[in-house]
Amino acid sequence: MLFWKLITHSFRQVLGNLKAAIIAFVPLIIVLLVATVLGLWTINAELNPRYIWVGFTVGFLASLVTSVWGVVAWHRYILLEERMNGPFPRFNAPRILAYVGILIFVYLVALLMLFVVATVMSIAVSILGSSLNPKVTTFIVLVGVIIFGSGFGVFFVRLSLMLPAVAIDSGKKFPEIRDATQGQFWTIFGAILTLSLLGGMGSLVFQWVSSSFPILGIALTLLFQIFLAIVQVSFLTTLYGYYVEKRQLI
Repeated sequence: MLFWKLITHSFRQVLGNLKAAIIAFVPLIIVLLVATVLGLWTINAELNPRYIWVGFTVGFLASLVTSVWGVVAWHRYILLEERMNGPFPRFNAPRILAYVGILIFVYLVALLMLFVVATVMSIAVSILGSSLNPKVTTFIVLVGVIIFGSGFGVFFVRLSLMLPAVAIDSGKKFPEIRDATQGQFWTIFGAILTLSLLGGMGSLVFQWVSSSFPILGIALTLLFQIFLAIVQVSFLTTLYGYYVEKRQLI
């Protein structure tokens, strides 16, 4: 099963380069830890709402910058073997800005697709609702949501392969990436579904830990979410390397 090989390769990519992964995301980990501590402190503190919003905005921007910083460094480490010297990854401003630009483009395209499909489905439901049994209408809508959700997820991942391309400045455009991943719907869908299930099961486990040991649960949940995010980034890197650059899976 190719989708499972892609997933296991992504996990091995992280676990086999754990030191580099930690260095790449040290800035983000620091920001998240500081934000968590401040968040816990403000629960019982009486602060002006304006300061809370300022803190939230600063935290969000810091998280965004450090996230992209780490992701770009990780893509370049895996695909270009660009080593990380020192406690922090190289701050590659041109690639980080380009990455943010493509990231915004990807999400705008996704939002546009969601808006169009939601509008079409709303019109269809209003028409069907007046002529069909409510249970039949609900079933049709459910099937439509599942079909669209599956197609949208795969398209979103294929579109997102522009991100590793821009991180390494390969010059690859979406038409080339689209052609390289043509006919791979079920492989990509299977990988997305499996990663989602693994993430969901992990979250349930750490929620159970949090119910009995709140501080430990919060710390473990934070670490798990960071690890899962790195695996997801590695999944994109693996897809790009395998389909676009024709690399072999280990």
